[in-house]
Amino acid sequence: MKIDRLMGILLILSREKKVTAPYLAEYFEVSKRTINRDIETLCMAGVPIITQQGHQGGISIQEGYKFDQAMLSKEELTKVLTGLNAIGSVDFTGDTGRILAKLRHGCSDDDDIFEIELGSFYTESISKKIEIIKKAVKSSKKVSFLYYSMLGKSCKKVEPYKIIYKWQNWYLYAFCDEKNDFRMYKMNRFWDLRLTHEGFESKRITESIVKKMNDIFPCHYMLRASFDKSVEYILVENYGHESYSKRDDGMLYFEMDFTNFEFMLSWILSFGDKVIVHEPVCLVERIKEIAAFNQKHYQ
Repeated sequence: MKIDRLMGILLILSREKKVTAPYLAEYFEVSKRTINRDIETLCMAGVPIITQQGHQGGISIQEGYKFDQAMLSKEELTKVLTGLNAIGSVDFTGDTGRILAKLRHGCSDDDDIFEIELGSFYTESISKKIEIIKKAVKSSKKVSFLYYSMLGKSCKKVEPYKIIYKWQNWYLYAFCDEKNDFRMYKMNRFWDLRLTHEGFESKRITESIVKKMNDIFPCHYMLRASFDKSVEYILVENYGHESYSKRDDGMLYFEMDFTNFEFMLSWILSFGDKVIVHEPVCLVERIKEIAAFNQKHYQ
């Protein structure tokens, strides 16, 4: 929608010193002509946007301009508050709280029906990591940390670009000099995070990089299994009522894509004798191996 794009352009201009029309066109997946019309619309609305031609040209917003929340409808403002509330659950700096206080007078308490908590057991450590990464991104400084994976422990030094919350986990999207490529790092798995004095020149996040970033979360394993009806509440809680169907024999037939084999395995094993796995074959074979190991050692 045009209003969403206009709001997005405003937010980008308030965050960046200068951007180009081609950049905005690629970001919002529209033509350069559409972006030019959007800029004209914002100017007509009284937003002090400055456009400069030439090699060093671009689009910027007048320094010192304050974003007027009156440009948001009550419904749009409520959505913004919902998002800020969610971010506030992992923000220990108080910055989000101050922003909320400034915006709340535009909405009544009756409008605020959402309560989103993104925190977890790791909330305090995640919050500290987020603050360090934010400083690193703003100052274009590399960060270093110890990273734990299936391959063991390793020291990393990377160029941070984005903090991503997906599938109930926080990730750092960064460029790794060692791999000469962008990588996704699970924030619960790295420790001793430090802001270094080593600077870097920011790389442009192109459409192909964004696509590659999204492809980091592909669906690799299609799990098909039959569950005992006594664990139905767990299926509903974890993956929703639509994830399974009831069979004539009383069993619950479940289908779901998984990206991580080890997570899928541990999740299935947690059900004990309340599940029968049909696919994938690699999971069935691994369960057989575990069963054989247990039978050998617990006779």
